[in-house]
Order: sequence, then C-alpha cells, then structure tokens
Amino acid sequence: MENISTKAIFNLQRFSILQTKLNPATSDLISDSYAYAWYHCVYPYLHDSDIHFTLKDNFDVNEDKVKIIAELADQNWLDKKNITFYKYENMFNYDEKYKSIGIGRVELLVSFRYFYLQGIFDEDFWKKLLEAGEYPIEASSITKEFNPTDLYLI
Repeated sequence: MENISTKAIFNLQRFSILQTKLNPATSDLISDSYAYAWYHCVYPYLHDSDIHFTLKDNFDVNEDKVKIIAELADQNWLDKKNITFYKYENMFNYDEKYKSIGIGRVELLVSFRYFYLQGIFDEDFWKKLLEAGEYPIEASSITKEFNPTDLYLI
C-alpha cells in the first residue's frame, strides 16, 4: 500500500474542518477563529487539540512564528505598551532579535486576525494596532466581523 503524505492528511483535515464550518447544521461546532486559522494555514496556537498538533509541520505560518507574535503582543499588552502594526512589522524586519525568524506582513496579518477572532486583547490594543496611518490597508480586515461565506473550498 502506498504511503499517504502528511500534507495530504493535512489537506483532508483542513477540508473537513472548513466543510463543517460552512454547513449550517454543524457550523457552531467549529469556532470562527479555528476555521480562520485552518483556512489561512495559520497554526491555531490558542487552541488545544491533537487535530492540529499532529499536523503542525504543515501550516504555512508555523507554531513558532504564531507563538512569538502572540507572546510579544501579550507582553506589550500586559505592560500597557500597545504598539501599531507598522511598529510590529519594523520590529520583525529590522530588530536583530527577530529578523532571522522570517515574520513578515502576511504572517502578522493572519496571526493578528486569528487573535482578534479568538477574542484576546482589549479594545485599546486593537485601536492602537490599527491607529490611523500606522497600518497597511490590508490590515483593516483584522477587526472585521467574521463571515463564513468568506471561506472558499476551491
């Protein structure tokens, strides 16, 4: 029997999760943030499940990157030092401590959107992150309401 690659299993699992979210009869079984993470191949760091843990090497935005973004944002939030999207982007692009990790705009966008949908951080955090003129236009979608119709299977 031929071996099935973990990427194939990942894609089957992804399809199953998204199909469950899109079905009105089962939509409530999958949280918006979890479905979003799978749709955008962001490791769902804030969820505890073997469903994604065993497939963690297949996510485009891996566990380490999401963890670093989450921990840095959380520390800034706890210290009441909320910063803008561009400051995070500059930190990950130019700070010697972070630039070798490979976190760019896309990783920040999808990770912050995942965090927002999960309901972490307060309104002040999100206001500062998306302060006028301090974020790219595509970041304006971070705090928009989740709509399952934004998910496409093909």
